[in-house]
Amino acid sequence: MVARTMSVALLAFVATSASALAAPQTVNVGNNFFSPEAVTVNPGESVTWSSTESGSHSITSEAGQPAAFESDPGQAFPSRPAGSSFAHTFDVAGTTSYFCRVHPGSMRGRVIVAAPGTPADAPVLTGVRADPATFCNDRSEECEERGTRIRFSLSKDAVVRIKVRRKGSDKTLKSFKVAGKAGKNKARFAGKGLEPGDYEAKLTATDAAGLAGKTKTARLSVEE
Repeated sequence: MVARTMSVALLAFVATSASALAAPQTVNVGNNFFSPEAVTVNPGESVTWSSTESGSHSITSEAGQPAAFESDPGQAFPSRPAGSSFAHTFDVAGTTSYFCRVHPGSMRGRVIVAAPGTPADAPVLTGVRADPATFCNDRSEECEERGTRIRFSLSKDAVVRIKVRRKGSDKTLKSFKVAGKAGKNKARFAGKGLEPGDYEAKLTATDAAGLAGKTKTARLSVEE
């Protein structure tokens, strides 16, 4: 009886660990960006690409990838209205790169399908903040704080994508990458061209294996 109880508990632990690794994911399709750029799912789970605004975009897998999909076959300039979506179910473990045929230079992403039983090892971001949180942009003539430093800590080495948006908006105004190391990091951000107002910096860390961690937010304010 004890052995049976332990076996049931072990099976439950394995099932929980596998299911905790990933879940069905949604990728936002916006003005020349996929967000997040990398997502992780388990075999048999799906990814849904949801258009946050109207535009001409496709969701097209690169040739020779573990999965093959095309959101708008036969359309050179597909029209995707806000609220429309496209979904694909991934059955084979591995990483599939995809892109937008209309904007191949700026719109690219990855779907990582985890091998069954693989432990979750995505990089973890902590301590995300702007220092200082309020600063002046490059247009200010008199200013004590020009620009800011976005500080964060990483559980492991990873590339951190930083996207700056106006508070309450899904439109990315600035986007850049930082090669982060395990431990404390900082990235200089000048805020060039930003109008006065409140903003959010969205940070997503992706390791060398393509595993993306949870997106974290730093709040910013630009003064005159």
